[in-house]
Amino acid sequence: EELINYLISSCPLLQVFNICICPRFKSFCLRGHQNLQKILIAYDTRFERIDIEAPNLSSICISSFDKTAGAAEMNLALCKKLTTVIYVGYRYPLPNSNGTDFLSNFPFVERFYLATIYKCNNIKFSSPSLRSLVLHSDSDLEEIEFTAPNLDSFSYPCDYRTLSSMMDESWPPLRDTTHLKACMRYYPDCYIDALRFQKLRRFLNKKNGFKVLNLYIQAIYSQNFMELEKLKAVEAPSYELEHVELQLETHAEP
Repeated sequence: EELINYLISSCPLLQVFNICICPRFKSFCLRGHQNLQKILIAYDTRFERIDIEAPNLSSICISSFDKTAGAAEMNLALCKKLTTVIYVGYRYPLPNSNGTDFLSNFPFVERFYLATIYKCNNIKFSSPSLRSLVLHSDSDLEEIEFTAPNLDSFSYPCDYRTLSSMMDESWPPLRDTTHLKACMRYYPDCYIDALRFQKLRRFLNKKNGFKVLNLYIQAIYSQNFMELEKLKAVEAPSYELEHVELQLETHAEP
């Protein structure tokens, strides 16, 4: 650990740093690095602490493949330009030792990409600065709760294989929201049924403020496509949206 931290400190022009699956590497501490902009940390054993003070750090990607533990304790409060956060893990991180949620470690976050491999029973967080949320998870919409008054865009579920592009500063685009409303992009998988859309409706009722809905439906098998007819039987009070975009893609049955 001391050697890696020494190497980083000895490279004042370093802008991007990746560390992937280093045995016995349990903490990452860095202070006062002026040029560091992007960090990727991946680990498969217990990682205890991430402590970074880098004034120009703009994005961090954390990949946790440790099935027995959650996210490490973190201190990044002084990284005021850290607006892009990516977390990939088996589950959504448990609350910190002080009871706060994972996203509270990043007080200036605007873009949050979360990918969980296992289904989570509860994904809950809050952020006053968050504007773009992309979630890849098998968790039901009913298991997702967030408070983000400035949220501009929520995409669910999205393909975690697009992770390679997430460290690009242009992703995800932050729209000019002076004339647009908060948008939800919903991409259900090939299995379509009325229950899935009932859950979507209940999610919209949680007062998340979405006024624009982009719905992408991909129907591969004819029997799944026929499930769309059952949507007519979904009985629920009307929900007011200002704009709806529907993309329907169908494929012949193999």
